[in-house]
Amino acid sequence: MPRISIGLPIYNGEKYVKNRLDNILSQTFQDFEIIIYDNSNDSTPKICREYAQNDDRIDYVHENKRSGWIQGFVNVMKKARCEFFVVAAVDDLWSVNYLEENIIELEKNPSAVASNGIEDLIGDKLANFTDENPNTGKLMKFVQKCFRTTRSPDLEAKGTFQEKATLLLRKTQYRHDNGLIRTSILKKCIIKHDMFLWDWAFVLSLAKYGDLHIAKKATFFVGIVDSVSRKGIFELLRSQKSKKYEYLLPASSFTVWCMKNIGILFFFRNIDYFLWLNSIHIVSVLSSLYLKIKN
Repeated sequence: MPRISIGLPIYNGEKYVKNRLDNILSQTFQDFEIIIYDNSNDSTPKICREYAQNDDRIDYVHENKRSGWIQGFVNVMKKARCEFFVVAAVDDLWSVNYLEENIIELEKNPSAVASNGIEDLIGDKLANFTDENPNTGKLMKFVQKCFRTTRSPDLEAKGTFQEKATLLLRKTQYRHDNGLIRTSILKKCIIKHDMFLWDWAFVLSLAKYGDLHIAKKATFFVGIVDSVSRKGIFELLRSQKSKKYEYLLPASSFTVWCMKNIGILFFFRNIDYFLWLNSIHIVSVLSSLYLKIKN
């Protein structure tokens, strides 16, 4: 039994998959298995099958039906069987010591349930939520600026659950869904249904069981050339198989989830945050709708 299960959900990743697999296979820590769940209709299946034939650590599954990125995550999470699990987005990369440093971090800190590296960006440096499109309105730029100024990607979360939940939400930090996670905890935290801001809810679920750490010697390179979040709120909603009412009130399902899973008292203590969260997404929908009509 390897020590790490690496989940790789893919949809039409032919531009990135070879580089991603090479990046994983070049890690200094080699005791892992790779679980590929693929919905592609481009050349991705051919590339993946070639790698699987040459390395028996790779388990390749292809399904023609597109499941959406959330169910791609869920499918590889369900298949995890090793002590640790990490999801590897096809357009992201890791420093060569990423697995090694994160497993050391979790071994040194029994109270930690997940660990990630220092975030860096690869590709389009406009991923700080600016937009060079001349048609982007002032309102949309204001929305993007609001998101940019609240985000702290290399934040650790320690302490009581209420303290961690407040910190995670108000700093808009949710990268540990892409970190190395203890599989025993992962299995308790899988949210099986689609929901806008699913990744935020998943990270909050992890925080119930322990602390979230950063391995400072490792780097998590976030690919943002084809990032769905840069294609607008409607594409982001489609990618998460959002329900019809979420197109009007995007953050509503997440807000209700927080009320049920974090508590009504927490919700009212942080009601200003939830009002901001819902308002900013409604404004984003209205801005995107205005741009579509205008163009």
